[in-house]
Amino acid sequence: MNALASLALLVTLAGWCIGWRLGERWCRACGVYERFSRWALACIVPCASLVAAVHAPATVALLTRRGVVTIEVVACVFMMMLAIAHRLTRSAAGRAAASSEPSRHPASPPEPPVAPRWYRTPWLIVLGLYLVFVVEALTRYPTGYDGMYYHLPLAVRWMQTGMLGMQNGEIYYSLPENGILWSFLLVSVPLERLLPLVNVPNAVILAAAVYALTRVLGAGRRAAGAAVCMALSVPVVLFQSFAAYVDLYGAVAWLLALLALTWHTRVTHVRQRRDLLILAGLSAGVALGSKSTYLALVGLLLLLVLALDWIRPRDRAAIRGRPVRNAMIFGLASLACSGFWFLRGTVEAGNPIYPFGVSVAGRQVLPGFNALDHCPARPLGRKIARWWAYPWEETKYSGTGYPYSVNNALGAAYTTFVPAAVLAVALAFLRRRPRDPAERWTLVYLLFTLAGIVLLLTLFTEILRYVLPLVLLAVPLGGMLFDRLVQRSPRPAWALLSITLVITATIAAYKPAASMASRWRHGDWSRDWFYQIPPPVGNFDPGSRIVNLAPPELTYPLLGADFRNVVIPKPVWDTLDNGGAVTAAALLAHNIDYVVVQEPFPPDWPADLPLELIYDDSTTRPLPTTPATRIYRVAARTGEHMARSGP
Repeated sequence: MNALASLALLVTLAGWCIGWRLGERWCRACGVYERFSRWALACIVPCASLVAAVHAPATVALLTRRGVVTIEVVACVFMMMLAIAHRLTRSAAGRAAASSEPSRHPASPPEPPVAPRWYRTPWLIVLGLYLVFVVEALTRYPTGYDGMYYHLPLAVRWMQTGMLGMQNGEIYYSLPENGILWSFLLVSVPLERLLPLVNVPNAVILAAAVYALTRVLGAGRRAAGAAVCMALSVPVVLFQSFAAYVDLYGAVAWLLALLALTWHTRVTHVRQRRDLLILAGLSAGVALGSKSTYLALVGLLLLLVLALDWIRPRDRAAIRGRPVRNAMIFGLASLACSGFWFLRGTVEAGNPIYPFGVSVAGRQVLPGFNALDHCPARPLGRKIARWWAYPWEETKYSGTGYPYSVNNALGAAYTTFVPAAVLAVALAFLRRRPRDPAERWTLVYLLFTLAGIVLLLTLFTEILRYVLPLVLLAVPLGGMLFDRLVQRSPRPAWALLSITLVITATIAAYKPAASMASRWRHGDWSRDWFYQIPPPVGNFDPGSRIVNLAPPELTYPLLGADFRNVVIPKPVWDTLDNGGAVTAAALLAHNIDYVVVQEPFPPDWPADLPLELIYDDSTTRPLPTTPATRIYRVAARTGEHMARSGP
């Protein structure tokens, strides 16, 4: 383990804690006195500072083509960012007006007396469920199809090259990736065994954000706690808390931006509102730089920024021109944490939103891919007919269709309370108009939820996790419904919540419990056994270049335990060699050392390939249904060691 890299990681962790304290002071200066809102919003400062600390050297690397993005450089720049945040926080605290009125949550109805066991039971169920996942995660290595395919390999590639470059011509290796910054830091040490837990802090921040957003609508404390249990029990959230995906990271940042905008309408001092708008913009930028789907979702927040003065009306003469100024402040703050990705796309591909192309009247204006080509859509009638399955699984269709993952669903607690709450709120607003800020925020939540349904059916082709922030935004509406149920029948309401949580927990905990039991039964906790990696991979020379013509999820395991291999997946190989033909000239031109293939084996390789078969498990594979794997070594034509460079 590199001692300097380990020290840099410790400095970064300590800096994050310092940044959180600075963020809490900033929120106090902005008039945010409610505890959970302050705790959640305080996370924006260290998160945005860390993103900027990576983007700053990455911009230098982009313009100079020199690998300067290392964990040591990031730690130094991160501390500089925190020093700037410290100065700004002191300035904000110094100018906080003593006359500004305290901003607190609306008064909620008194909660009926009920034995503690009733409202503690849901929390115990959720905590027990997460405990099972934590224990299982500590006994395994990173998982997740997207993580194995490109999220984690990209983090390793950043570490190996010192640059955040993209692979022009390959869609998945050219996406914005704010969500893997902590993975990049961990693989730089390397601490691979901590990668399964990298998203757990996001689940904790999500709990605080959902609690605060539910209280904004006037729900009681216990009902807000019940809403947190609903959100944390959603299987998409649960599984992504322990898998190498970025959807939860982006969803939390988006919800924090919305929470900051909520408090913007509740404080009175103009400087406090401006500072909260900056916080909202920074958090929206973090989300925007984590996934291309947030081009649409952050656009919804921008529309909300323009309507903030409608939520809390003020003198029209005083607010003339303010929506435009608010939008400019919000947009500039967003670019601070996402502008690098637009710059990278412009410099390397001539399109700021690359890898997605832009067409006008059927003519391509900016180069890139059509996202719908990778997620074929179905007729609207078939989409609606399949909605009954969403409580249990998300289905992604390609051609005739196949189950995307049993890990993506809404869960029993969510589907029991939230849809009914959304329907009840919609019917209520059909009868009367919103009268106060709390009701207007309820209408905003409702409209955003309906927008999520539209996006799910159209632009996002039924991939539920793409609208995860809007899915979670509906949970506070479920908390409102639960609050009313508790007022009328407290014990049945708490019992119903507990039963639905038990159903979800039982189904969700089965997979990790069975996986852990299987590893215990075999008694082999090694990385090679977990990923079923061929033994020769661990003995490759450092810097060996491997072409992975096997399934994409094998890309990450082939990197090796210390991430010393350079793995080129087939889509990237196709772009490097204009179609991916495996020829002797292509292998030698790109300094390839090994080629990995799985059944069905390529039938059309030229006979003159300089390949030597060094591994074949066709006769030794554990199950007849397991695809056989072969590894070929590229025979060097000279005795000299070939120079190696990044893909």
